[in-house]
Amino acid sequence: MAVITGYTREIAEHSTPEIETILRQLIMDDTGVAVDTVFIDNVAVSSIRPAGIRNGVSAITATAGGGFAALVADLAALVGALAAVNAMGSLVWIMNPVQQIKISLTQNAGGNFPFQSEINNSRLLGYSVVVSSTVPAGMLILINADDLMVVQGDTPRFDVSDQATLHFEDTTPLQITTGAQGSAVAATPVRSMFQTDSLALRMILPMNWAMRRSGSVAWTQAVTW
Repeated sequence: MAVITGYTREIAEHSTPEIETILRQLIMDDTGVAVDTVFIDNVAVSSIRPAGIRNGVSAITATAGGGFAALVADLAALVGALAAVNAMGSLVWIMNPVQQIKISLTQNAGGNFPFQSEINNSRLLGYSVVVSSTVPAGMLILINADDLMVVQGDTPRFDVSDQATLHFEDTTPLQITTGAQGSAVAATPVRSMFQTDSLALRMILPMNWAMRRSGSVAWTQAVTW
């Protein structure tokens, strides 16, 4: 995971609080959201990212009808999918905050809230719960964490340069120039940190993950409860 941003030396010398400290925190906040989003998606592995944990895993159809019965049926279906392949090591639920609240407020036929105390303590059916706003509302994921392999640097590495030249493009930053000598095409807009008396802040966080076997992830979407 890599991020670069730039700022002028003028603001670096006069800002309170210090601009570099603010930008480091913003980069870390945005990186957390970006990594969570990639982690739970269904996109295949490529040269620049790992596969999302839902890649190649078909969704289990959510139970119709809503209410407590639909909730219980969906939970049972997800646990059953992992139990069928003996992937019952360290199970973890991943859900949107809306689903956490709805589970807490779902009543059974007797008017009780069977899951309220447990879900409010980040547990469900005895398994851990991870809540993230990057999970689409209406989606519920169950993963066997024992089958998740993660390679990650201990801490992100930050570097500052006043000599770099950057292509200021958020979506698809390019090489500064491309093509053969004499006919090179320059990226635009390009800024020299030295020429403009600016600074570039770069963060690099080594990161990769993979599921060591198939069948260790189950998920559903568009739940009716």
